[in-house]
Amino acid sequence: MVVLLLLTLLLTGCVVTEQEYKIYVPIYQNGISQPSFGVGSTYGDCEKIIRLEVEWVYNWAANPPECWGVESVGMIWDERTIGTTFPASVGTVLWFNEPDIETQANLSVEEAAQLWNQNIANYSQYRNGSPAVNHLEWLSDWLEQVDILPDFLCVHPYTTEVTPALARREFVAYLDEVDLLAASYNLPIWITEYAWVTNHLGQAEFISWSKREIAARPAIERAAWFEDYYRGTEPWACFPNTSLVEAGGQLNELGIAYRGRMH
Repeated sequence: MVVLLLLTLLLTGCVVTEQEYKIYVPIYQNGISQPSFGVGSTYGDCEKIIRLEVEWVYNWAANPPECWGVESVGMIWDERTIGTTFPASVGTVLWFNEPDIETQANLSVEEAAQLWNQNIANYSQYRNGSPAVNHLEWLSDWLEQVDILPDFLCVHPYTTEVTPALARREFVAYLDEVDLLAASYNLPIWITEYAWVTNHLGQAEFISWSKREIAARPAIERAAWFEDYYRGTEPWACFPNTSLVEAGGQLNELGIAYRGRMH
């Protein structure tokens, strides 16, 4: 749940033009805290983001969208963006996008740990997330080499299986491993990207199921589908389009399934 404490708030359309202070208070159902669902947004269209009724947004950069009622989360994408200044609306920073992949941040465990150790003190005013990875072995090794632990672990549990049953099985197996790793350090989990990337048919059902699966795991604090909208022709769009919103702004079948928090 978002509790908004508004201090000298000035709005232009959907965009917050001055700082909007937010405190996230966990929602509990049957004694279990419920995760906050957000979205990654390359193009940062507040109309699309707000229609999804998400609670937080990021854009893999230091200048996340500032949309009414939605928390903005910043990112240090790789070593070149260390030292970035974030807007006053940002209270949480994600570090290094997929350093375990050559086409992304592309950092060794040793490089990423050294960069973190040398610079994390300069970001002590923020909640800081670990590098966001696909491969949990990379993250486990990184955790052993850092002097200060992150505030939460960031992971990308993409599933590449073809059938719905196998996709769900792969997703669950990945989350089981993340749960064990997080428990060993007593840290919460953020899923900062996820999707079923090999089969567009059945995506809506997968989204509905995955939200229930995520909500059933108390260690998962937040989750974000990949992503709100993209054209499918971007250089990084290497799998079937998983957009939640159409170009005109209306929610598609996937967006309707993803919209809002768990009830």
